[in-house]
Amino acid sequence: MPLRIKLKPNERVIVNGAVIRNDDKRTVITVENHSHVIRGSDFMVEDDATTPTKRAYFAIQMLLIDRSNIKHRKSEATAMLADLYTVFSSPEVQDAVMESVDHLGAEDFYKSLAALRPVMAYERTLLSVPGGAVEERAA
Repeated sequence: MPLRIKLKPNERVIVNGAVIRNDDKRTVITVENHSHVIRGSDFMVEDDATTPTKRAYFAIQMLLIDRSNIKHRKSEATAMLADLYTVFSSPEVQDAVMESVDHLGAEDFYKSLAALRPVMAYERTLLSVPGGAVEERAA
């Protein structure tokens, strides 16, 4: 089934490592075969990978963008996800991490990223709890 991507004006999408930018009008593109695609709104820059879950997300994202040394990168991302699984005690969060692992193993990297979004949200709530926030310890 083709993937239809609706792009906002000037939005970026990365397809098999190529960065494509829309012009100043809304556009719909259709990807008719299996490709590695990530929308600009789902893209994370390395400087934003500041937590364990975000670092795992970034590592998986790089598998979408740069296919070189895929075996090593995949192994590294799998180890990061294994660490996340052991850190979080919430069964729902552990299930999301395992879903990410399953998609990573199947080389469906976009779905692996999508599975980590609720984990990042959970992590964000943990880090913002008074008395337990990273920011408070740094102050």
